[in-house]
Amino acid sequence: QKAHPSLAPTESSFAFMRLPNIWICMAFLFVTTMALGAMQSFGGPALQALYNAPQWIAVGAVTIYMLAGAVGLIAGGYLVSNLKGKAGPETLIAVSLGFAAFSALVVASGAVPVALLPLAIATIGLAAGIAGPSRDMLIRSVTPKGATGRVYGVVYSGLDAGLAVAPIVFGVMMDQKQYGRLFVGMAVALLVALMLSLLVSAYAKRQAKIA
Repeated sequence: QKAHPSLAPTESSFAFMRLPNIWICMAFLFVTTMALGAMQSFGGPALQALYNAPQWIAVGAVTIYMLAGAVGLIAGGYLVSNLKGKAGPETLIAVSLGFAAFSALVVASGAVPVALLPLAIATIGLAAGIAGPSRDMLIRSVTPKGATGRVYGVVYSGLDAGLAVAPIVFGVMMDQKQYGRLFVGMAVALLVALMLSLLVSAYAKRQAKIA
C-alpha cells in the first residue's frame, strides 16, 4: 500500500500543503495525542476522585499506562511487519484504537474494581501503542515523493499541538469535577482518530488506483 501522490518538479516546496490528506494526518495525530495528554496530565487525580482510589494506585496506573504504551509500540512494529498482505495498517489502527476507546469507556463507567484499575488503564496504553507503527506507515503512504521531511515536519506538529491543547480541554472537566467525562473524552478522541485513519487509507487506495 505505497501510494505516493506526485508533485510537479516546478511546484513550490510547500505545494504538498494543498493535499487534504496531509491535514487529515495532522488531525489524526492531534486527537490521538490529546488522549495521551489527558491521561498524562489528569489521569491520576481523575482516577483518585472517580474511584476513591489510593494515590499510589492512581499514580501507578498512569505509570503503567506509559510503560504499556512502550510495549505496545514494540508489539505494533512486529504485528504490522508480519501482517503485510493480510491486512493494511489501517486495520490494525482501527482494531487497536477501537479497543483502547472501549477500555476508556469501561474506566469512565466507574465499574472497574480499584485493584484492577492499573490493568484497565494499561490496556488503553497497550492498545494505543500498538497503533503507533501502523500510523507511521499510513502517513508515509500518502507522503509525496521527495517531500518526506517537509511533510513529517508539518504532520507531526500535531503531536505537540495535541499535548498543548489537552490540558486546556480536559482541565475544564477536572475543574467541573466531571472525572468520568475525562475518560469519555479520551474515548471520543480515539474514535475520531480511528475514523480519520480510515479516511487516510481510502485516500491512499484511491491514489494507488490512479497511479
